[in-house]
Amino acid sequence: MRTTISIEDSLIVKLKAQALQNGYSFKDTVNETLRAGIAAREKALKTMTPFKVKAKALKLRFGSYDNISALLEQAESEQYK
Repeated sequence: MRTTISIEDSLIVKLKAQALQNGYSFKDTVNETLRAGIAAREKALKTMTPFKVKAKALKLRFGSYDNISALLEQAESEQYK
């Protein structure tokens, strides 16, 4: 399949050097590099442990959630700044 992508110049230089060094075509080198990158990414995602946050009970310093406007008024007063 043919497609057009933009590749940074510095990567093109590295890919061409790698192709020349290994005796492969530029196309084969790009495909193999993409395969290796995708495989590494998939492996990393499988071995990642999920990020978890422990919940902590929050205590109100003042007021009640039942009257939000009064709570905001208190929170924005000079006493709490």
